[in-house]
Amino acid sequence: MIVIVILTIGMILLAQGLDRIFNPRIRARHKDHEENEPNESEESAPGAPVN
Repeated sequence: MIVIVILTIGMILLAQGLDRIFNPRIRARHKDHEENEPNESEESAPGAPVN
């Protein structure tokens, strides 16, 4: 039972790794999305005065 679970997790991680290597569109889309949103540290706290 444990061998099947470990094998399944290993196959999932291998598939995700190969997908990241051979499919650059996913990484490019994530990078564009990340640049367009401000970081949490840059956002003002709730109730904070707006400049």
